[in-house]
Amino acid sequence: MITDLRLKESNDKKIESFYNKAIKDLDTFYQIKWNENKPNIFLIKSRKDFDILYGYKTEPWVVGTTMGTQNKVYLLAPDVYEKQSNHKYSDREYEALLRHEISHLYSRIFFSEYRPRWLLEGIAIYSSGQLELKKKIIKFSAFLDFFDKGGSGIYEESGWAVLILDKEFGREKLLEFLKSLNGFKNKEEFLKIFRKIYGFDLKYEWFNERIEKYI
Repeated sequence: MITDLRLKESNDKKIESFYNKAIKDLDTFYQIKWNENKPNIFLIKSRKDFDILYGYKTEPWVVGTTMGTQNKVYLLAPDVYEKQSNHKYSDREYEALLRHEISHLYSRIFFSEYRPRWLLEGIAIYSSGQLELKKKIIKFSAFLDFFDKGGSGIYEESGWAVLILDKEFGREKLLEFLKSLNGFKNKEEFLKIFRKIYGFDLKYEWFNERIEKYI
């Protein structure tokens, strides 16, 4: 169901088609079938409404969120997208945004926390197709800084890092890694789990050595 923040059901066929395609493709990506209690999409009509939702003044680049829920996505509505954010609207970008946020709900089925942030955002960027809208990366140097903290910079490298992991080791390994993170306590423990699953220490050098091969 697609609804605006005022709980008025929408009959936007374009957004509905974006939604249906996202569910189909993310079912394939995550190798599961989401049949019951499917994601609900809420269309936000203003920046003020977004601020009310968050409980504080949001940055103009913020256009979508799940608020940590299991089946709800909140998106700035297409008709106010450019007026209420610093983004240019295109169907392609909006479809990828919707898919990005729904992807967070899928990954939450495997692993409920939101850290490391670079990994969860990276998976959402990669699975949503947003890398097709980004410039190819030249060098990795910052994504590992986004473990507990967020910010616009998290979106620059993390999707490419996940792409490399997925291409080098396969989807099953990536999903196994997600599942294995349940209950980890701190960054040190996360690094141990990463080493156990992937067989190497998490460092920029490993990713930089594979940019030419995969990107």
